Amino acid sequence: MHNCLVFKGMKGLQRWFLGKDKLEPFEVSGSLYSNNAESLVAGAVGGSGIVVFPTWLIGEELRAGTLKPILTDYKVSTSSEEQSINALYLETDNLAAKVRVVIDFLAKNTAPHAIGIPFRRSCSNSKTVEREWFRKIRLRLKASLSKLGTRHGSTIFSGWGNLCLVVSCSVFASAPDLKSATPVIYLADNLEEKDNLGWCIDTDGRGFSELLQAHSCKPAAEEPLDTQFRYIIESGQIRSVPYANKCMTLSDPENSTHPFGLLDCVQGQNSQQFVYDADSMEIRIHSDQSKCVLVADEAIIAGPYMSRDLIFADCKTAEATKKQWIIKN
Repeated sequence: MHNCLVFKGMKGLQRWFLGKDKLEPFEVSGSLYSNNAESLVAGAVGGSGIVVFPTWLIGEELRAGTLKPILTDYKVSTSSEEQSINALYLETDNLAAKVRVVIDFLAKNTAPHAIGIPFRRSCSNSKTVEREWFRKIRLRLKASLSKLGTRHGSTIFSGWGNLCLVVSCSVFASAPDLKSATPVIYLADNLEEKDNLGWCIDTDGRGFSELLQAHSCKPAAEEPLDTQFRYIIESGQIRSVPYANKCMTLSDPENSTHPFGLLDCVQGQNSQQFVYDADSMEIRIHSDQSKCVLVADEAIIAGPYMSRDLIFADCKTAEATKKQWIIKN
């Protein structure tokens, strides 16, 4: 199994132990790391894959139906308490093929009887679970989804902080502390933004501009900000929130620093069409999907914020931290 996102700082996550009747080791690689639990949830809500989380950390998403449980009633064991665990995926009919494969694998090989377990058990926000109930559930399921960490006796999980999201790529060192209002499109990695605000698509300079750049994500204000954009799946357009009928456009592809502009939206115009791949978290140029939108290497101080050029390059050679975007519509 490859491309797994885990909680940064946890050790021993290169091998997972899964099984229905007998534990089998699975090597994992291509990990994406984050020390921010919110970013893992955002990845799952964005459709990137499957997240394994204690229920008390994702109670809101469960109650809203944003995330759908596939395996329930697992527990995590710590020295003093046991907590409920869920393996979840985005509630949608348009799951990526890789995500569907993992879901089917979990359902078939680890705990087939867990599907359909009453939802109320999965939604509990309580941090403690009766040990006897846990023992009965474990026997009933006849399964072990063991340790995303160091093996500890016969517990199903070891260490409550071990989190996993199956995604198709990547590595980001630290997630931003996003303070922007939504809709917003921002880099998954903080990428050395000095105040940990993260990086958003923005107009160049103050106010409206026909040129685009990457800029520190501005904290929410009463009015929409020029760092707020919305992705329209149906048309592939990336639309400005504060500037009506203005779309991100590949207006000057030969320009090495400002290839993207903010121009009048034209339905069906190739230069205004983009494809967001939830697995890789890449925003690709519709007319050439080997090319991705990314930020440039150099960052400069821009008043109280920071800015970078917003460019495009070959997806295969671009650094993951500079091309992985989270879209919150």
